[in-house]
Amino acid sequence: IKRAKLRGGYYKPKSESNLVREYSCLRPQTVDPLPFWTRIDNMTKYLHLQKYVVWVTLFIQTMAFSMNAPLFPPLAQRLHISDTWIGFIFGVYSLSYFVVSTMLGDSLHRFGHKRALISGITAVMCSNFAFGALEWVDDATTFIAVSSVLRFIQGIGASLQMIAGYALMTITYPDEAQKYLAIAESMTGLGLVFGPIYGVIVGDVAGFSGAFFIISAVLILILPMLWVTIPSYVHRPSDAHEAPVSLAEEGAEATQKHMTMLKMLSFPRTLLTYLSLTLAIASLSIPKILLAIHLNEDMPVLGSEAGYLFAMPPLAYLTASFIIGTWNKSTDKRYFMTVGLILSALSFFLAGPAYIAEHYQLPDSSVLLIVGVGLIGLALGFITIPAGLEFIASGQEGFKSESSIINNLSSALYNNAIGCGNVVGDFFAGAMGASFGYRLSCTVTALIFMTTLTIYVTLNSRVVCSMLSNGKQHSEKAERELSSPLIDEHGP
Repeated sequence: IKRAKLRGGYYKPKSESNLVREYSCLRPQTVDPLPFWTRIDNMTKYLHLQKYVVWVTLFIQTMAFSMNAPLFPPLAQRLHISDTWIGFIFGVYSLSYFVVSTMLGDSLHRFGHKRALISGITAVMCSNFAFGALEWVDDATTFIAVSSVLRFIQGIGASLQMIAGYALMTITYPDEAQKYLAIAESMTGLGLVFGPIYGVIVGDVAGFSGAFFIISAVLILILPMLWVTIPSYVHRPSDAHEAPVSLAEEGAEATQKHMTMLKMLSFPRTLLTYLSLTLAIASLSIPKILLAIHLNEDMPVLGSEAGYLFAMPPLAYLTASFIIGTWNKSTDKRYFMTVGLILSALSFFLAGPAYIAEHYQLPDSSVLLIVGVGLIGLALGFITIPAGLEFIASGQEGFKSESSIINNLSSALYNNAIGCGNVVGDFFAGAMGASFGYRLSCTVTALIFMTTLTIYVTLNSRVVCSMLSNGKQHSEKAERELSSPLIDEHGP
């Protein structure tokens, strides 16, 4: 066992201390010993705090970029910058998020989870600190250029943190991945809720620059916590069945040759999950961009309560996180995603509401809209939270492996789909709003969800039926072998 550990081998941990001991033996001790801050005694002391540190990191970094919503537009309008340019500056974040998740997926095992988390929090911290200095920029062109670069850096930092954080959760805690990912999504949702609130309250007290400087100081405090609690190299015990070497060494290079994001995306099950998640994220752009205009123009009574209406999807999303987090972890995640697609189609039919609702004399359209907007958050939770684990399951099924590289690729694909959905959604929501208006755009989106649901259920049903058929054949064969005599005329 000692010789295997020195080569980077694994043994199944029986306790947390064994898990730490496994981490500490990922690199040959005789050639390149680990530094003093990752010794076994230190890691044993702080390893149980790892998940809490990751959750807090996701919460703070989400607040750090969502606080721009109430603070940035008024400052930009002071320099007479058009809404088009403001939308472009906000969209740069999603673009960089998508680009980095595409590039990082195949190299996260080399770059390292700890390095990605620390680099990401540093990028968000520096960009927010620089954002605070924009208050003293008086030239509109300079303001647009600098803020675009800073939003791009924010997207890079957020992508690094989200990919590494989600992969870390699924690798370190495979048995509790469903619950911990649900908590991580809840922390991200809370960050989106409290970010604008923080921006308004602290912005009124400390001003624009003060709000950004304070959040940057909080991010500085997170850096040593990440440094202490996150091991330099993270592996799952099941990698022992793959190869007795560390992912940071040559064995990973050989394994990585046939494990890439593009190869994993070629699996039908993975592709269906990717498209479903992208569509769910993209659909959020319709209420985000078009709903406020629709309320002010067509429903002035609800328009005055728009703030409460926009708070409903995040609260419903938190409800979905709680439901999925406490659900039986052995449940196939495709069931959750199917329910999410059904709720998505229903929510957009109601959020319009669709013109067919008037034909059947359903309740007042304002009531349907409120119910539909609330269901959007619930439906999104039933798709996004299980999607991360569904990526892992589809990758393990496709590669016939349980290597932790699959967890890294799954986290990258998950965040890549979110970035793609944000980029595509903002573009198509504006185009659909200009062509169809809010109500018809919601109806078209609902029809797209119904089409996706049909394809998703049909293809997955074939896979399930095939698996059941193969399982039945294996079961019948096993029964025949068990019923056959152990000794016949030719001997045992």
